[in-house]
Amino acid sequence: EPDPCAPAHPATPQSERSGVGAMFPGPGPFNASAPNKEALVQKIKDMQRSDTAAKEQWWAYADTQGAGVRDPAKHELSSLQSFINSFNSGVRFEAPGKGDLAELFKEGQRKSSSFKQAWSTYCQLYGNGVNDPAKHEPSFLVGFFDFMGQRGSMAFGTFGMSMGMMAGGSRRPMEGPTSTGDPVKDQLVMKIKGYQKSGEENKQQWWHFCDTSLGGVRDPAKHDNATLTQFINTYAL
Repeated sequence: EPDPCAPAHPATPQSERSGVGAMFPGPGPFNASAPNKEALVQKIKDMQRSDTAAKEQWWAYADTQGAGVRDPAKHELSSLQSFINSFNSGVRFEAPGKGDLAELFKEGQRKSSSFKQAWSTYCQLYGNGVNDPAKHEPSFLVGFFDFMGQRGSMAFGTFGMSMGMMAGGSRRPMEGPTSTGDPVKDQLVMKIKGYQKSGEENKQQWWHFCDTSLGGVRDPAKHDNATLTQFINTYAL
């Protein structure tokens, strides 16, 4: 005898269903908090502007995990999310070649007291007093080399000029970086020039800043200290 409480048309098991409803099931619950690529790209750009450590970590991540591509817009969403999750959880990436460069600095300090003193002073001025080269990013180490090279060129220029005067002008003075006459501005100019030389993307950032805000004048020596400082602070040099 039929059960009076049983449905008139019993449900068909899932495995036996067919038709449009089975082939194209309806969407699941909408996740309004799911990140989109544009939001993650902007987040990583903001992280780089506001936190030097975050910028250096993104560069290291891009160099080791992203084939050297540092523009977050050119990464997949999964890559962007992976970086953010890793950074927030305390994972840190080491830039390629950093160990060799740091060891070179340590050897320089062991072999030359002048190098050691110059490096210590540079760290006091620009590296928060941290002398251990392994605790600095490669761009900072390269910046020191560039700084020393510029100072050496200036010294050679002065030496060449004096030799030319002693020889009655028969020797042309060697050319070195031209000082603006303002030691503070000289440091700002060298910092921005060193930043440009440390990577193509860095150079493009300075050029974009000049083209959009400074009438296309890209020589840092032709801008005032406030403008140079603005750029340095904006990009956390």
